[in-house]
Amino acid sequence: MSPPARFAALVLAAGESQRMGRPKALLDFDGRTALSLAIEACASGGAQEVVVVLGAGAKEIGPSVPSKGKAASPPVRTVLNERHAAGQTSSVKVGLDAVAGADLALLVLPVDHPLVEAEDVAALAEACGRDREGGRRIFVATHRGRRGHPVLFGRNLRRAILALGDEEPLHRVVRAVHGRAVEVPVRNPYVLLDADTPEDHASLLAAYRARRSPE
Repeated sequence: MSPPARFAALVLAAGESQRMGRPKALLDFDGRTALSLAIEACASGGAQEVVVVLGAGAKEIGPSVPSKGKAASPPVRTVLNERHAAGQTSSVKVGLDAVAGADLALLVLPVDHPLVEAEDVAALAEACGRDREGGRRIFVATHRGRRGHPVLFGRNLRRAILALGDEEPLHRVVRAVHGRAVEVPVRNPYVLLDADTPEDHASLLAAYRARRSPE
């Protein structure tokens, strides 16, 4: 049995959060922040390192970033995307430039998907590790046939990501490697749901509490 792919995780937390009205990274989940939940999912899911990309609200968010993930304790670093207004791809490129391991695959997780779990992250790494062409493929978490987050890019796709313009959508890499996107089914429906508004936050908080409550 092949071991899981080694990967670095990018947690994207650079957006303006205009519809939310406050930084999504700092959304409260009974004493945990959305950012801490995302970091923990990546760390427990097997990341070799975690890079948090900040932009808007960096001064407010920065002090809340831990130096290590709790479980596997990979290094956790922050980088600033001064061009965050250009779009999400600019943050991915800044984060990729900060990854220390040159031979690592790249997992991308937006911070507004706070209920992604470690097993979702691990499922992508395991699928990549099993795939003979994993280094050249993209692995996407899906639930009931719908694609969500996170997404794992094989280690040989770094050049394709860096070649994108800052304002080009990341899914152009998926289209450029036609037929190489692998859908990885997971049980967690919250790989599909993000927190864009206060109402979204309330709904996800209720789900978080239900998930933690004993049956």
